[in-house]
Amino acid sequence: MASPEVGERVIETLGDVGISYVFSTFGTDHPPLIKGLAKHDDPTLILAPHEMLAASAAHGYAQVTNEPQAVLVHVDVGTANLGASVHNAARSRVPMFILAGRTPVTTRNEQPGSRSIFVHYYQDVYDQHGLLREYAKWTYELETGANVGTVLARGHDLATAAPAGPVYLTLPREVLRQECETTGRSVPRRPDRVTATATTGAREELLALLRDASHPLVVTSYLGRDESAVGVLETFAETCGVGVVEAAPAFDLSFDREHPLHFGFVTEEHLDEADLLLVANCDVPWVPSRKTPAEGSTVVHIDPDPEKPQYPLWDFEVDHRLRAEPKAVFADLAAAFDETGVASERRDRLAEVGRRRREEVRSGVADPADADRITPGSLSAVLGEVLEDDDIVVDETVTNTVDVLRHLTRTEPGSYYSYCSSGLGWAGGASLGIKLARPASRVVSLVGDGSFVLGNPVAALQTAAAYDLPSLTVVYNNRRWRAVEDAIRDQYGEPGFDARSFTEYAPESNLARLAEVVGGYGERVDDPTELAGAIESGLAAVDDGDPAILDVRITE
Repeated sequence: MASPEVGERVIETLGDVGISYVFSTFGTDHPPLIKGLAKHDDPTLILAPHEMLAASAAHGYAQVTNEPQAVLVHVDVGTANLGASVHNAARSRVPMFILAGRTPVTTRNEQPGSRSIFVHYYQDVYDQHGLLREYAKWTYELETGANVGTVLARGHDLATAAPAGPVYLTLPREVLRQECETTGRSVPRRPDRVTATATTGAREELLALLRDASHPLVVTSYLGRDESAVGVLETFAETCGVGVVEAAPAFDLSFDREHPLHFGFVTEEHLDEADLLLVANCDVPWVPSRKTPAEGSTVVHIDPDPEKPQYPLWDFEVDHRLRAEPKAVFADLAAAFDETGVASERRDRLAEVGRRRREEVRSGVADPADADRITPGSLSAVLGEVLEDDDIVVDETVTNTVDVLRHLTRTEPGSYYSYCSSGLGWAGGASLGIKLARPASRVVSLVGDGSFVLGNPVAALQTAAAYDLPSLTVVYNNRRWRAVEDAIRDQYGEPGFDARSFTEYAPESNLARLAEVVGGYGERVDDPTELAGAIESGLAAVDDGDPAILDVRITE
């Protein structure tokens, strides 16, 4: 009986290292892997009609579970077609295991798997790894079946090590066709990781800073990636009397957004008053060209990776740098903080500041001038009224993200996900992965019209229908690239030309009709009186198992 081929061992070993799903866009380099998938039920195959969709779905799944999934693409062209999804995973600190075939290296049947069609010449490039090296934490090529377990375990460990991110492994077809004799499993033993916290000396210094501060503030973007950290941060804030800002983009819900000590999403609004800033699991806490911390304030950076070497230029000035896991640090500080009087007075005072902020935000939604139009704030507020607390919101509204954060209230850990808001087209695939990870939850994806189109909506709808992963997509349709328009005004004020002529789409299209591709529910909405009913109809369709799209025409 012939020994298994290396391709079969790759699939088998992916399951051994903890990969549950392989999101695949197949090519001619993959028959040995397909043979392995046909023989093994673990990991599970998810066919994805587009590579960026595959990677975004793996991103969404890993963002919920903290478990990297495999993305399988076709040689150099499939790698290139991943596009901005790899940027998104890297900048959002999401683990991902990307595998790609390699053009066969032999040309005349010297080995099984040799070149057999003309396109194998076109797909031969000098440095396929170079396509992803800027974002991947590790790139490697499997050169023999003898160390499949070692190589895949190494990739998995690096993908999950802080800061988490994508890794990339190429697989030449001749190697995949080699016989691979094994005597059982060959995955190396992987030790448990110990969570780092502050040393005793650093903890005492932080406690002293907390005792002396008048207006301490935590700034975070993705502490809530670990859902258990949300309660830890809330306990710390209440015990020590500290406000919390989820700096936009807030990748995950890190704090109850109705909590009295929640201070919103724009750090710059609080920099004049804050005298102690604890920056925790946040890469961009504020934009220095807009505002920096007040003179005399103290900035403490608590992060597993405080130097941020993945950013060529990172110029945030800090006074104390602590290489540790913020969840553990906040738990230790809350347990050790014994200044009850200090905390009580400060907590009440800061809670009143937070209460006034929330009242001001809510009063802005009820502007009488908005009665005949749908604004980003009013759409978000209606969504907040209709959605259940445990519905999952997937946010890629980009220029409208702050409106969503302010007006669509989320309180439960795991009820809100976003990303670094840079490589547009993430939400369509991410919603699939999130639904796959949380099949009992209702998923509602909020996107700008640009994000919707760039997210390969037909491919997303086909995959949703094929794997029973329905979600409601709400398009905040302003019919233009507002980010570009804002950038023009940022640089030139009134530029002397019509900025919209460079950013508006024409002709307009009814994006909701795309739902018809898979027999889903679609509705275009431009009347504010019909908005709540349309959302409820879309949710009802999702509850019945059908994807739904609402194309909501907003006025800003």
